[in-house]
Amino acid sequence: MDNDAPEVTGRSEDSSGNGRLDSWKEIGAYLKRDVTTVRRWEKREGLPVHRHAHDRRDSVYAYRIEIDRWWQDRRNHVADKIEVDTPIAGGGRERLAWLLAAACLIGAVASTTALLVGYVRRGSRDDAELRFSILSPDATSFGAVSLSPDGRLLAFTAATRDGPARLWVRPLRSLTPQPLPGTEHAAFPFWSPDGASIGFFAQGSLKRVSVSGGTPRIVCEAPDGRGGAWNAEGVIVFSPSRESGLSRVPASGGSATPITTVARPGERGHLWPEFLPDGNHFLYLADSSEVEYHNLFVGALDTNERKRLVSLASNVEYSRDGYLVFARDRQLVAQPFDVRRLELTGQPVTLAGEVLQQSTLDHKTDFSVSDNGMLMYRGVRGVETQIVWRDRAEGQSVLVARPAEYYEPTLSPDGKRVAVDVFDPRPSPQFGKNFARVTSDIWILDAASGAGSRFTFEPGIEFDPVWSPDGRRIVFSSNRSGTVDLYQKNADGSGRDELLLESPEAKHADAWSPDGRFLVYGTFTKKTLEDIWLLPMVGDRTPVPLLQTEASEEQPQVSPDGRWVAYTSNESGKPEVYVQGFPTPAGKWQVSIGGGGDARWRSDGRELFYIAQDRRLMAVATKSGVNFEHGVPAPLFDTGMTPYWGEARNHYDVSRDGKRFLFMAPVADDRSSPYTVVVNWAAALR
Repeated sequence: MDNDAPEVTGRSEDSSGNGRLDSWKEIGAYLKRDVTTVRRWEKREGLPVHRHAHDRRDSVYAYRIEIDRWWQDRRNHVADKIEVDTPIAGGGRERLAWLLAAACLIGAVASTTALLVGYVRRGSRDDAELRFSILSPDATSFGAVSLSPDGRLLAFTAATRDGPARLWVRPLRSLTPQPLPGTEHAAFPFWSPDGASIGFFAQGSLKRVSVSGGTPRIVCEAPDGRGGAWNAEGVIVFSPSRESGLSRVPASGGSATPITTVARPGERGHLWPEFLPDGNHFLYLADSSEVEYHNLFVGALDTNERKRLVSLASNVEYSRDGYLVFARDRQLVAQPFDVRRLELTGQPVTLAGEVLQQSTLDHKTDFSVSDNGMLMYRGVRGVETQIVWRDRAEGQSVLVARPAEYYEPTLSPDGKRVAVDVFDPRPSPQFGKNFARVTSDIWILDAASGAGSRFTFEPGIEFDPVWSPDGRRIVFSSNRSGTVDLYQKNADGSGRDELLLESPEAKHADAWSPDGRFLVYGTFTKKTLEDIWLLPMVGDRTPVPLLQTEASEEQPQVSPDGRWVAYTSNESGKPEVYVQGFPTPAGKWQVSIGGGGDARWRSDGRELFYIAQDRRLMAVATKSGVNFEHGVPAPLFDTGMTPYWGEARNHYDVSRDGKRFLFMAPVADDRSSPYTVVVNWAAALR
């Protein structure tokens, strides 16, 4: 390696003042080399140089942060080549060690060793592609993952069977990941540009922690964070909650400042920010309660303007190879992106089919890319579920043998029938070419035999079935007219669908009061987020709000005596189960401890169940009188349900005697499936 190597820090001044070098001369000066040398490096060693739109070869530019990372990679790779080819200890052997460890994971050491040694000799920018798998630590299940910028470390969240998710770090050359102390309830990790620290969300805050350990530091408040990005100037852009715009905050901590506004028609929130190489522009997903309004935008720190790039429902990452990586129709794709003109070019190319994207978890896809050409993603074992009975001792029996995409199983008042959403993965013409999304219908099943019949037949999505107290009618939500409205129909399938409530905002049916007087439903607005409303079913059918605050209130369930309503709210900074008076709010009691949602009552009102943050089903003794009384939550069993309450209105229902629970259970648990790591993934695209 050159003895007079430049000390590239990424903070030198250049003529543009924005981190960009605008000619071969400036690039050479920054690297302390002549123009001939840097031209040769660009041609032979992948020096990241960009051409302007008019494609004159001599009209080039480069970003300092990309040059810094390339130089660091070059130093590492040259050192690795020397140390592999000579009998000395050091970094080359370590590099070979982590690759061989990866080979051990897939059980192919003998056949893969030659390829790995060749890969180490050539360096990661060669056209050789290498794939291996990574499993979650023993007795845990993966959450979100993030590769460090240099691709040598992996940060991920993982939960144990009896404990909350926490943040783990694993060098890819090692088989042993290490949990970071003090990171309980961690979610959605992201890296500092130097790879020394990790940002994450936990317990209502945006936090940061050193890779080497130590006590995590609170950066600022983030009630329900949905992704962050960290630039070289020490600025973090993040989404404080799923219903907010993006904010910026110094990585050292302080007050957050909003930088985007949720203002476009149909928008719900701005999520999953990703910085582009200049550290000023960033990508983000504009989420919506209506599928046709999902869009990918690019914004900037120095202006309020934003530019729409494409209709999309996925988080996006930028690759130094010049691509945006994202999910479309459950496939992981890469599409060329011009970082100067801020435009997608060319056509998307499929990298992997059937990747895990939890569209109901705000469209977060399980993948990550690094700056040195590494990609990791998690494939889908299966999105299908089964309807199963489980007893309090965790015994299980399958009600419906045929797997499908079942959601929101709801028992009839007499416990003999089940209304359930059944999703169809085939594209629906209702959404157009950019949003070939599933359709769904409601089916009615026999609770004893599992035999069923279709209940709704319109195109689009029908979901959220609610039984009337006498079991003779079913109210449900449907987008057949373009907006999600409420309909009702005779439970025996006879008669026509009746439009019950039509209004501009989306609505979802939740519950029916035992006396039949009120239908309880949810709405979403930008100002008050998720709210709970009452629709009188007798007399004047004018809706009135039941719970409408600046927090999100959802998943309401009325007690069997009609005096109380249980619901989920994030007013404390994380979802918890509360109970208050019904239909006139009076008193309020927090029932869950340490996070929870998806509450359901036993038919005699003496027990309330919910799913805790650690996925266990909890039982709480309750007593109704002048005031509501409740005991201490007691765990029953691990449900296996991801504790994000927006995933479905309900994941389960309870038999009348409270001894059995009807669950939608995944046929294959994707949380324990391995990640595929692809080294030099863009080689085939080049």
